[in-house]
Amino acid sequence: ATAFCVRAWAWCRVLPALPYGQSWAALHVALLGNHVLPFRLGEALRVTSVLRRTRLPAAPVTASAVALRSADLLAVLALAALAAGTLPRWGPVAAVALLAMAGAAILWLVRLRRRGAAVRLPGAGVAAAAAGAWLLEAAVMWAAASAAGIALSYPHAVAVTAVTIAAQTVAVAPGGIGGYEAAATAALVGLGAAAGPALAA
Repeated sequence: ATAFCVRAWAWCRVLPALPYGQSWAALHVALLGNHVLPFRLGEALRVTSVLRRTRLPAAPVTASAVALRSADLLAVLALAALAAGTLPRWGPVAAVALLAMAGAAILWLVRLRRRGAAVRLPGAGVAAAAAGAWLLEAAVMWAAASAAGIALSYPHAVAVTAVTIAAQTVAVAPGGIGGYEAAATAALVGLGAAAGPALAA
């Protein structure tokens, strides 16, 4: 819950006119969509939710959402690289694509700002929020591993979370079902857990 509080704050930081409650709600609508729809199509619902419930114009809402989602995924790739010491073969390609998407979104925000839109450019605080949210989400993995009888340190929980979410950047199934479990299990087994408890976690 705290991770999503941080993400909601980050969006309001970039889009000051966005009410915090609507930021929080839209993130959860998108999360639900990502667990029901394939190809991470729930991300479109993040923008749709705000546009339906506020009078904010579409361009700043969309540009800020793309910038922040890019920051989220770049943060998780960075954490995965730090934790594992390397990225999978598709990792650099994903990183380049995300950097391009983030750059395009920031250029879009710059143009909107020049036209008088009430937007801020993502700074160090937003980058820290993106990474911090994933560090907070690692608490779920840490608790699940403990419940499955796996002695997992918190840094290792961060590593498993980051590697698992990084694998979901190419997920095609609703909620990444199958791929998510495979990636998390492989990461836990790589840290010395038995396969059965790893899958249970």
